[in-house]
Amino acid sequence: MNNAELPTTAGAPRWKIIVTVVVAVAGAAIIGGVFLSRFNAQYAAARRNVAMNRLRMIAMGIHNYEIADGQRGPPAAIYGRDGKPLLSWRVAVLPFLDEKALYDQFHLDEPWDSPHNAALINKMPDIFQPPSGEYQDNGKTSFVVPVAQKVAASGTEGRSSPEINRWGQKRVLIVEAARDGAVEWTKPADLLVDENDPWAGLRDTRGRGLVVAFTDGSTDEIPASTPNNTLNALLLIPGARPAGR
Repeated sequence: MNNAELPTTAGAPRWKIIVTVVVAVAGAAIIGGVFLSRFNAQYAAARRNVAMNRLRMIAMGIHNYEIADGQRGPPAAIYGRDGKPLLSWRVAVLPFLDEKALYDQFHLDEPWDSPHNAALINKMPDIFQPPSGEYQDNGKTSFVVPVAQKVAASGTEGRSSPEINRWGQKRVLIVEAARDGAVEWTKPADLLVDENDPWAGLRDTRGRGLVVAFTDGSTDEIPASTPNNTLNALLLIPGARPAGR
């Protein structure tokens, strides 16, 4: 292309040149904003899909644990003889997530941060990795179970599916915690549910809602507009007592 083919402002009044530049900059900003908006939407959708797939696989592992046990799903933690929580339920379900070799490396009668077990934190399986790769280098996961007296994971024993679903409604089994709620994946720590503010500590993925796995193994997104009483109805089991207490 020669110079004659290029647009020019030669000889134009100064104000026209300024207007031309402003319009060009504004146009570029609009195009950039649209592109960024689309990119963010695509990123959020991809992240959500990864989270759903991982939650679905974890829920399947919990379901297979219950089948193998013959009665109940895993408790919220692996407990010692003195009743103290030692390791997370995430360790307990490893054999049902094709991670039996890793499971066998744990000393189940020692706490998660004992010298031996602490050395295994950096071996977190991909399935527990946060979808965005956040804080994965320190062995933390954002996939947690809601913990309270009336939830699926409660007490020193797990609950059975009939007990959880006897009220005719599936319950939330696993959620993705907010960034500051991430925990070392082997640590017996999860999300403490506050019935007065059940959204506290939960990740709201760019305003689109909360990705969860239910007790029937399905996954879905709970809209960010969901009121507290509706979310409580999905989290809590009416009349339930802590399992094993």
